[in-house]
Amino acid sequence: MTIKIALLQIEAPVDITTVEDTLDKAAGKGADYAILPEMFYGGFNYKTLERRAKEFGEISNKLSMFAANAKMGIIGTTAEFEDGKIYNSMLYIDKNGLLRKKQRKHFLFKPTGEEKYFSSGTQMYAPVKLEESIFGGAICYELRFPEIFRKQAFKKMQIAVIPAQWPGVRIEHWKCLIRARAIENSCFFIGVNATGSLYDMALGGNSMVAGPDGKILKVLGKSEEVATVEININEIYNARKFIPSLNEAKKERFYGDN
Repeated sequence: MTIKIALLQIEAPVDITTVEDTLDKAAGKGADYAILPEMFYGGFNYKTLERRAKEFGEISNKLSMFAANAKMGIIGTTAEFEDGKIYNSMLYIDKNGLLRKKQRKHFLFKPTGEEKYFSSGTQMYAPVKLEESIFGGAICYELRFPEIFRKQAFKKMQIAVIPAQWPGVRIEHWKCLIRARAIENSCFFIGVNATGSLYDMALGGNSMVAGPDGKILKVLGKSEEVATVEININEIYNARKFIPSLNEAKKERFYGDN
């Protein structure tokens, strides 16, 4: 079974009209799913953060309507306001426009002061089935926490997604970690990074897709780009059969009752 994924490497912050224009390009390329970078609506502009977080419902509804009209699933993160707190929330919207899952970022990046503005999520990460495939993932800095993805792989995750605003100065970490997470979990791993700058740091682009064997299937440059890649889900079954590390993992010893 083959599905087409669109990587929406755009400059952050952007407004919702720009997001919709970029989604149009992905739909025009026949994508089954479009992946947006972290904080796709407005980025980490803390002066406008609370206002944008209170627009979460409106933004989510717009993306749902777009997904339903285009018959294209959408994944990405934006700010969410609830009970006086702001979260960096990842949306999984299916091809019918249904918000199937919402996941709040657990690990906040202290070197840039995220914890001063955002609250940490408390719900454990878990994969979600979108039509024919099982998606999982996490958000930016959380790429450095392998246990997040391992536990999702135990729950049949096939495709891991990591929306990010990852700086260029550490882009080699990004590339290495994406391949490592793909290999150790025998899954497809999709990292979609932003371009432009975050505070005084240039963002690194280099959105990429790695297969379950760690092979790089797609990697972009540093500029804005909408690109697609086709992945064959059957490759996951073959990889997990050939090297059955997930089945042989001593879950009760290393991962609790999982």
